[in-house]
Amino acid sequence: MNFALLFYPLLGWDSLVFSYVWDIIALPVVITVLLVWFGWLARYIMFARVIYVLCSAAILILTAFIFLNGALDEHPPVEADALVSTKYVTRGRFAGPVLDLSIEWNQRRSEETLAVSRETFSAVEPGDSVSVVVHPGAFSIPWYGNVVVVNGTAR
Repeated sequence: MNFALLFYPLLGWDSLVFSYVWDIIALPVVITVLLVWFGWLARYIMFARVIYVLCSAAILILTAFIFLNGALDEHPPVEADALVSTKYVTRGRFAGPVLDLSIEWNQRRSEETLAVSRETFSAVEPGDSVSVVVHPGAFSIPWYGNVVVVNGTAR
């Protein structure tokens, strides 16, 4: 699923939420495999197989949904105005430069955390204005393309 979020990062839904959903779906598979491995569920091998198949299907369906939402999106992208609240570099599983933005899109203002390129990260400071290219999504789940610097060094 992280593969789909790499190409089509979601806006309005924290991509970490989807990552945690991935973990929650994968957790029963891991637990069931361990229980079968140690022999505690040996009598219920069919139950273990059903859990494995259902969780695997859920992961594939969620990944396909996110990927197709972006791949089939034929709506024109819109530039939304945003204000940089903070910027920082994350560590660990989702490492990289990140901007916390206050985005005005679809007649409302929302706080979003967006991963950006190192060039964009270097060009902006908290309080700067940026534009976010927002794609509506084929299934009405918006995702963002680029963050464009407005009052920094480049546009």
